[in-house]
Amino acid sequence: RRSKKKKKERKKEEEEEEEEEERRRKKKKKDEERRRKMKKEEEERKKKKKERKKEEENG
Repeated sequence: RRSKKKKKERKKEEEEEEEEEERRRKKKKKDEERRRKMKKEEEERKKKKKERKKEEENG
């Protein structure tokens, strides 16, 4: 009788851990996507800045 209760508790804990892991994975993925997006935007800014500088030099 008691072991059944423990089994149920253990199962519940495992499910909670899996959900937590899933949340962590999603968060990590989201963070990576955001980082990638920021990097891309930063590169675009540098590119535009370079082009602007080039245009100024050429008159």
